Amino acid sequence: MRNRALGGFKWKRQVPVGPFIVDFICAELGLVVEVDGGQHSADASRDERRTAVLAAQGLTVVRFWNYEVLEDLDAVCATIVAECQRLVLAREAGEEGPATLSGTRSDCAGGEG
Repeated sequence: MRNRALGGFKWKRQVPVGPFIVDFICAELGLVVEVDGGQHSADASRDERRTAVLAAQGLTVVRFWNYEVLEDLDAVCATIVAECQRLVLAREAGEEGPATLSGTRSDCAGGEG
């Protein structure tokens, strides 16, 4: 995600957003990428609430499990780039608001729900 290498967009890591610190954010697109460890599987409702708060601020959230990033980084990056492209097209079409992949990890990256 360094030097605009992912999708050509600027990414920041560990950024405060409201009451949370998000793992990665592309402010230009309003896209948040969260990388979750196993502790998140124990309380999915907490992640859903967090995603809802972020979505209420106009952000789109994509979640991945740690193991997905470690085992198939190419698929994770492809999913993030695809979401970036979708958001650009939505913006060009005049659509507003987040299309949040809430509370789930990306199926495209081999995630589980």
